[in-house]
Amino acid sequence: MIKSFENYTRGESVTIGSGYLAATRWTKRYDDGQTASLFVADSRVTRAIVREAFEAMKAGYHVSVFKKTHSNLKWYK
Repeated sequence: MIKSFENYTRGESVTIGSGYLAATRWTKRYDDGQTASLFVADSRVTRAIVREAFEAMKAGYHVSVFKKTHSNLKWYK
């Protein structure tokens, strides 16, 4: 599992859906001091997926857990 990097901080790991999906809370700190958090599934997570999850959230794509299947701009309309 990747550690914190750039403006992204790795938070607690949780299991979502009665032990179904392992995920980690990631928090991004913006230059103005604000923060945003979301969950990213632990399966095959990379720095690029974490970045993309925040891009998707900013663009209005909201899911409870961002997964590898959401990556590669599949969330973009």
